[in-house]
Amino acid sequence: MKINIRKAIIAFVILALVPTFYGCQSLMNIADAITNLERIKFKLDGVSNFRLMGIDIANKRSVNDFNLVDAANFADAMLSKTMMADFIVNVAAHNPNDGKGKTTSTLATLTSFDWRLYIDDHEVLAGDIARAIEIPGTGQTTIFPLGVRVDLMRFFGKQNLDNLLTLALALGGADGSAARLTLDARPTIQTPFGAITYPGRIKIVNTEFRG
Repeated sequence: MKINIRKAIIAFVILALVPTFYGCQSLMNIADAITNLERIKFKLDGVSNFRLMGIDIANKRSVNDFNLVDAANFADAMLSKTMMADFIVNVAAHNPNDGKGKTTSTLATLTSFDWRLYIDDHEVLAGDIARAIEIPGTGQTTIFPLGVRVDLMRFFGKQNLDNLLTLALALGGADGSAARLTLDARPTIQTPFGAITYPGRIKIVNTEFRG
């Protein structure tokens, strides 16, 4: 069962009026735990394992770094109007609930991460995590990968070959980054009180943690 975080908090506050089932302090602890889980934030942590038409571009900085065989493959791709890119988008999850300050050390288990990937504001793919991911309440950051396979020609086919290669290098080349990516996601976190889904979607970028 999935429940909205804010509705869950309200429900637990209401339950606080029924001491037959729970002590007031216990209910306050539950509400605090749910509030703490809502503070988990996410950030793009870069792109790795980028392959364009099966070619590893991790050590390439410009279009001049491709050889003649690569150029022939790209020319065929332009003719066939298909240029497949395979890569990993690494997502950083930060759980600040480490027991310090007013937080309670809380292990968060991410059971769903409904995501949509945007490149230069073009939605190119959607998906979810294949397995649950634990985010320990240690104040550290957990990195988890999202596998991506996308046909660049489908979304950027009006651009010339140099521009397509420049885009690929900007993402997965030697100087690449996630700066041109945006992840739109809605996490669901399992708790002892049920699965809690974030009340709204999050725009995840590479410049700051968001939640």
